[in-house]
Amino acid sequence: MVDSGGRLVPTGGRFADRRVVVTGAARGIGAEIARQFAGAGAHVTILDQL
Repeated sequence: MVDSGGRLVPTGGRFADRRVVVTGAARGIGAEIARQFAGAGAHVTILDQL
């Protein structure tokens, strides 16, 4: 689910109420992993270099 600000909102699932940190999440595999965790209900923090 997406809120009015365009952010994914956890709706339950395997990782509901879990927190994960994904490094290298600006693009590619890291970005997809972050999306999958968010879709499974996790609170996701993403990190990458500029």
